[in-house]
Amino acid sequence: MKGQATAIVIATAKELLIIIWCMLTRNELYRYMDKRRYEQKLHKHKLEQR
Repeated sequence: MKGQATAIVIATAKELLIIIWCMLTRNELYRYMDKRRYEQKLHKHKLEQR
């Protein structure tokens, strides 16, 4: 049973990594994110870096 549980955790982690990699390489936003709020945060972050 312990080996099967480990395999499930590893498979789930792999799927999450694939999703994250695809989103990053395609420059996609999280589907349920408020785009306007996200852009405001980016703008604020760019101002703080200057």
